Amino acid sequence: MTEEEHSEEINSLKQEWINQFKTLEEDRIVQQLEQNPLEKILDDPFYNDLKSIATDKKTPSYLESCREDVQDAIGYGTEDVGFPIEKYKDLTQKRIAQEMADFAVYNRLIIPVFVGDKNERRVIYKYDKDNGVWKEFSKNQVGTLCKELSGKMYGGHMSTEFNKNLYNHHECIHVDELGLDEDKILLDDKKILDISSKPYKTRDVKPTDRALYKFNVEYNPSATCPRFEQFVETLLDGEEKQIKTLQEFMGYLLKFPNRDYQRALIILGVSNSGKSQLADILTEMFCNSAFSNLSMTQIGNEKRYHVNKLGYNILNIDRDMSSSQIESEDTVKQVISQERLSVEPKGHDTYDIQPVAKHFVCSNVSPNPENTNDAAFYNRFLTLKAPNPVPKEDRVKNFGVKVFEEEGSGIFNWMLKGLERLEEQSGFTLEPTGYETKMMWREYGNSVSRFLWQCTEKADADYKVPTGELYRCYEEWIDGKLMNRRKKNMFVHEVSKQPYIEKGRSSERGAVFEGVRVKDEYRVG
Repeated sequence: MTEEEHSEEINSLKQEWINQFKTLEEDRIVQQLEQNPLEKILDDPFYNDLKSIATDKKTPSYLESCREDVQDAIGYGTEDVGFPIEKYKDLTQKRIAQEMADFAVYNRLIIPVFVGDKNERRVIYKYDKDNGVWKEFSKNQVGTLCKELSGKMYGGHMSTEFNKNLYNHHECIHVDELGLDEDKILLDDKKILDISSKPYKTRDVKPTDRALYKFNVEYNPSATCPRFEQFVETLLDGEEKQIKTLQEFMGYLLKFPNRDYQRALIILGVSNSGKSQLADILTEMFCNSAFSNLSMTQIGNEKRYHVNKLGYNILNIDRDMSSSQIESEDTVKQVISQERLSVEPKGHDTYDIQPVAKHFVCSNVSPNPENTNDAAFYNRFLTLKAPNPVPKEDRVKNFGVKVFEEEGSGIFNWMLKGLERLEEQSGFTLEPTGYETKMMWREYGNSVSRFLWQCTEKADADYKVPTGELYRCYEEWIDGKLMNRRKKNMFVHEVSKQPYIEKGRSSERGAVFEGVRVKDEYRVG
């Protein structure tokens, strides 16, 4: 679009809005629009003045719509319009830099953004017209833009002044103002689906929607997903309540940001049960910037180096949760509960965020359930079981990717149904207590944890069992099971971590464990 064509488009839009305000008999507003360029409505003082002289109660909302239309008209189709540097050549570099910053914000659809409670950190976002989303614009990209706009006048001083004016521009917003409302979903065809009422409606995305993420599907209300549903049936062993809970949780991912339910979903099961394929399907559903892959161990790190990534992502996927100890279970609780907390990303000062990401976790083994007796920690997890491995001859390479390519729109509809049921019930079909979750986790602990849970019991503190004897019982129990056998030194180390077991020495029996005894049916010799 040429500059002349763009000017004609703005003038045509101006006349449309003048006619609209004439209909409302807003003569003073009409007079102001006739005397000033329509772009002037983007200036906050002018815009507020127009609202202050409104007489009809509908006028403020019309003014807001007018402002959005102007923003859209300026933003679309103007990438090829260069900054008229010659027009300002007689001004100081400081003044030119101000004009360049205005041009970048209004013509190149760039927004400076505050991050954190104290607004001390700022980043730049730019609208990606090809995808309909706003993306972070790096400092290097800002430098390249400055070179492009300033041409022959580019230099170190110009760059400094441009950065100062751009990062401190009066259009600066807080990061929480980015993103769609929780009832709006941006789809792959750049349509926004409104799920606030049925039948669902779609419309074209606009820069003023400030969408951050899109789903890699298109909405087709008649699409189905029989292959995916059969996969879920097999994965969860046909357990209806488990299947419904998974469907509700996946539907919950569509509401962003939403903090109503504050649960993470964990699927515990044997290797090759299909857990990873489900993670692949979720990965395909979201654009790359919408999810992260932090482990529960990373999230529970005392230093909180990584947690800042959860402040804006829709989903975090832990594909293979480790059985190693989580340093700070309180942090895990805070993150899943979406409570405000301080983060300290490497290379930046500490600042506060409110995590909004939801968490999908897969694991063959659970974290050691003896690490904590805090019911609130276990209450944060919806735990499902995938007990059956897929036979080798039935495994399909890249199954998750293939089934999403075939049935993505149908899977999306399946998720929508889960969300509808979740909201009707005001909760998930399966919501075990903290104690019930702890018992389930014990079933899927590492081999040492499972042995202690199944084969031993607490004993009086003066009861002693030699470490070698306990290890022989463990060897007998694990024989033939599909679990990793721990060597004796690791076995002794893990048993020693249990809160009710003490390691000691006996003058007669050597190294012993105190406070634990093997159940009669699991004793050896």
